[in-house]
Amino acid sequence: MPTVDATATKSSRRDDLPPWQPPWNDPKPVEALYREFCGFLDSPESYEERICRDTPQYPEGPLLALCFPAYGLANYALANSESAPDCRERIDRLIRLASERWIQQGLHEPMRDDVLALKHWNGHGVFLGHYCLMLACYRLAGGDDRYADRQRRIASLLTQGVESDGNGLWIRSYPSRTWLFDTLPCLLAVRLTDAQDGRDLRPSAQLVQEHLRYRQTVALDRVTGLTASEVDHATGRILVGPRGCDASATICFLGHLAPGYCRDLYTREKKALWVELKDGDWLHLAGFREWPPGQRGFVDAASGPVVAGIGAAASGFGLGASRFARDEAVHRSLLQSLETAIAMLDAAHGAAQLLEQLNAIVRSEAAGHGTESATAAGQNSHQESLTKMRASKDYYCRDLMADVVAFYCLTWRPWCQPAVRGDGDDGT
Repeated sequence: MPTVDATATKSSRRDDLPPWQPPWNDPKPVEALYREFCGFLDSPESYEERICRDTPQYPEGPLLALCFPAYGLANYALANSESAPDCRERIDRLIRLASERWIQQGLHEPMRDDVLALKHWNGHGVFLGHYCLMLACYRLAGGDDRYADRQRRIASLLTQGVESDGNGLWIRSYPSRTWLFDTLPCLLAVRLTDAQDGRDLRPSAQLVQEHLRYRQTVALDRVTGLTASEVDHATGRILVGPRGCDASATICFLGHLAPGYCRDLYTREKKALWVELKDGDWLHLAGFREWPPGQRGFVDAASGPVVAGIGAAASGFGLGASRFARDEAVHRSLLQSLETAIAMLDAAHGAAQLLEQLNAIVRSEAAGHGTESATAAGQNSHQESLTKMRASKDYYCRDLMADVVAFYCLTWRPWCQPAVRGDGDDGT
């Protein structure tokens, strides 16, 4: 079990972040996505229209289209100090959009006009956690303290939520649902707020350690070594087992807090979920499965399209997970597969033709191994999801949500000193 670093009583400002450089040069999509979101946010009203039109129809979809670009911009500012003023300005615009509409609509008990008047977390960890991280990202990008009081207030509410739910082990995503991943933005927001304020970091480290203990015991899937994705909001018992989207996204967020644990988790995810499909010499598709082998899952807004077992969200967040783990081979395979998918989308006459092309790859791969396609039984359910895809050349990855995730993951870097260190951790 990782141990709390009891010496981490203070943290630092932005210039004292752990030294970190990616083990490879940033790929071309980073600059393309940076320019794309800067352009979108030159007109916040137009970006809000995009969100209404092009995000999935589930409660936090619009919020994710606001917060992930803020995370990507903070990462970009940390890596490119000359661009920090432009990044801050656009993060500020995203915060204003979130403050003026989406946060109010999303909460079970709306905060109305003044977020500082909210006196209880109201069971909405997913909204408040990401919103608080957006405020922290403004300061990460070198911003002033204009949002600091608001950030501290929400961080205190999140602490209240974590401590009141599940004896401090998890926080509810909504009043009656709990996805384990949604605890992580809350823990990270609390930790980062304390770090930016220069406060004692031991309480936040303890919160992280208790959550890790729960992940490694009650919520652990002993076959794969991964954790459950959804648990009962009252008892914490497992409702839905491991999923690729959950594992990849967990590494991206928990990697800031418990890097030793996440390096081990990445090894387990890669062993259980990594897939590579080849069709002759011309095509290579690789990615992380949405569901472990032998488990028949489903396609939903969280998974995105699933083809040959490979999940769009699992692989998208896998770009960040592999960057965290410094796994260049997997990272480059994911990038290559992304470019292949974009080219196929552009060449296909609609998503139905794309589906048939992908299915042909699956059949070819299965025939080459003398086995039946593992996803054949699920093709019909996947087909309906894929044929409804709206690919637009307005977006680098041909989809808004794919772009927001890619921008964050392709720029990932540490935001604070680890809360919990494992064997071999140097804290950087």
